[in-house]
Amino acid sequence: NFDDDNEAELQPWLWWNKIYKLLDYHGKVYPVLELSADIPSEQVQKRWLGEPVRAVILPTKIFTTNAKGFPVLSPAHQLFIIKLIKLKVQFIIKGINPNDSTVFEPYLQYLKHITR
Repeated sequence: NFDDDNEAELQPWLWWNKIYKLLDYHGKVYPVLELSADIPSEQVQKRWLGEPVRAVILPTKIFTTNAKGFPVLSPAHQLFIIKLIKLKVQFIIKGINPNDSTVFEPYLQYLKHITR
């Protein structure tokens, strides 16, 4: 059961579930998640992990910079990403120019590091 605070974080999943049902659980319709700085509760994560998620958008603004100047995610974000990897999702980094390898590469290296 969800209280009022958790009801708000569950809302996107409820929308998805309604759409998916209306489409009669069509096998070619997939949700794409965009993570925010506020990681969803364990209950909400479990709901999404039970869905056919194909991609996760990681805005650069949810990353922090470690002592060596590299982008990192919070431990809670890391754990959720590790769970999502089991779904074979694709990750989309949002907020930087992918043609600028000096800016883009550290994010890719970090994702490779935590997904090993």
